[in-house]
Amino acid sequence: MKVSVLILLFITCMMSVSIADTDIDRRDEDLLKQLQDRYKNNQILDEQRYLDFWQRKSSGSQLFLQAQQQLEDLTKKVTELEEQFQQNEKQLLSLKNFYQKRAGDVEELFSMIKHNATDVKKNISESFLSLLLHEHIEKLSSLIDNQKVFQVAHLEIFRDSVIEWLSAQSQNLRFDADLTLADGESLRREVFNVGPFTLIAGESLLTYNARSGKLMTVTQKPATHLSYSLLPVRDSNQGDGYVSVPIDPSRGALLAVLSGAPTFWERILQGGFIVYLILVLGIIGLLLVVERLLFLTKNLRLVEYQKTDDYYNANNPLGRVLSDCQAYRNASIDKLELMLDTAVLREIPRLNRGFGTLKVLIAIAPMLGLLGTVLGMIETFQAITLFGTGDPTIMSSGISQALITTMLGLVVAIPLLLLYTLANSYSKEIQQILEEQSAGVIVSHLIVEDAGRQDAVV
Repeated sequence: MKVSVLILLFITCMMSVSIADTDIDRRDEDLLKQLQDRYKNNQILDEQRYLDFWQRKSSGSQLFLQAQQQLEDLTKKVTELEEQFQQNEKQLLSLKNFYQKRAGDVEELFSMIKHNATDVKKNISESFLSLLLHEHIEKLSSLIDNQKVFQVAHLEIFRDSVIEWLSAQSQNLRFDADLTLADGESLRREVFNVGPFTLIAGESLLTYNARSGKLMTVTQKPATHLSYSLLPVRDSNQGDGYVSVPIDPSRGALLAVLSGAPTFWERILQGGFIVYLILVLGIIGLLLVVERLLFLTKNLRLVEYQKTDDYYNANNPLGRVLSDCQAYRNASIDKLELMLDTAVLREIPRLNRGFGTLKVLIAIAPMLGLLGTVLGMIETFQAITLFGTGDPTIMSSGISQALITTMLGLVVAIPLLLLYTLANSYSKEIQQILEEQSAGVIVSHLIVEDAGRQDAVV
């Protein structure tokens, strides 16, 4: 039984081994077939790559030959161009020498014309005549920038521009132009020019700003007796045809300086608070001295009238003195003389009233001016310390204050001194009349007493 079982197992194993070998053989055959197919495909691809390589190699050789041929052609062309360039340089040099020989002094003439054209253009551009000659400015600019060969047309441009410029300077023309007012407003007005010197629109003088090319009205006209308006002589043939007008020989520079100069009151007020103090003292002194002059003049006239009048009027010093002495006509000479001296001394304070105040004001005004000078110089030196001396305008305010206060103090003191001297002379004259009349009264009293004594002796 066991033997049969073992035989059966052996047969079974052998059968399974044979079946397995058969499957392996089949797989190997399939794998071998796949490898053979792949090998054939790779051979085909390699052959195609080989063919492509040789095709590319042959085409690359052709391109290399073409590039080499192009390089040779370009090298040859460069050589030809270099030779042609050298020939052109030689020809250009010969033409230039020929031109220079033929031109002679023409180049020097052209250079001189361009230099003069630059000056003419600058003069026209800086003047308001550029408003009328702007076309010639453009022509002169093209002439100055020209780098080509000089031609007769260039000389004609310069000639015509100079003639038009000189002609415009000798004419008085009316034309419309845009004006810029002091407040920045622009308007178009009729303008009249007096040669290249003065430009007038209505009652206003005009200045020309060369940078902006605009006409601007002058805010402050210089003082002159001449009229700034030419409207009354428009289209008028009366008289000799001439009219007096102000001109600016500097062509705008002087007018700009004068229009920017401060007025009298602006210059005075630059002195600061010292100026106000001096002005107040000056006004007080002026009122006081005027009052004294009116009072003394009136009393001097009344005193002169009283000298010829027998009636003693109390509205004048002499009348009051004489009326006070009436009650002492029969008194002794000593008593009468004492009363006359008392009456005269009573009138002197009225005549000299305010003179002490005037003396103080006359002395204080120059001292205040000196004080303003010191303060102005202190301010000037402080400005020099902070900003240096490079910009004079920084120091101008302090120097102006220093000079203005000194000037104003003298301006106040000198007239007050003269008026005080005049008023004092009137007062002295009245006092002298009072003393003379008092002496006359005493002399008359002595004569009367001597006459009475002689009658008593007889």
